[in-house]
Amino acid sequence: MRGKVVLLDFWATWCAPCMAEIPVIEKLADDYKERDLEIWGISGKKSDHVKEWILPQKQTLQTVIDRWGQTSKQYHVQGIPSIIVIDREGKIVSNYLGNQSEQSLRAAIDLALAK
Repeated sequence: MRGKVVLLDFWATWCAPCMAEIPVIEKLADDYKERDLEIWGISGKKSDHVKEWILPQKQTLQTVIDRWGQTSKQYHVQGIPSIIVIDREGKIVSNYLGNQSEQSLRAAIDLALAK
C-alpha cells in the first residue's frame, strides 16, 4: 500500500469503546474514499465470530483477522481500541490508544495525506 495513507484500527467485538468508534471510522472511510486513504480493521477474533457481528450490524469496515497476534505485535499494540496512521512512505505518523474524536483522526489523516 506504499503511496497511500493507511489507517489501522485494532478492535474486538467484545470491546465497547471499539464498537463506539467504528461508526466514526466508517464515516472517515466514506469521507476520504476519493483520496489515497486505506482503512483496515484488525481483529484478533476468529473470522466467523467477526462476520457474525459485522453482517447484522451492517458494518462495512474492511477487517482482517490477526488470530495469532502477529500484526498487533509488529505494531506494538498495547490495548484496544488502537489506531495507527501510516504515511505514504510507510512511516507511522500517529499512534492512538483508546477512543479518539473524529476531529483528531481527521487531523492525523490530513497531516499524513499532506506529506
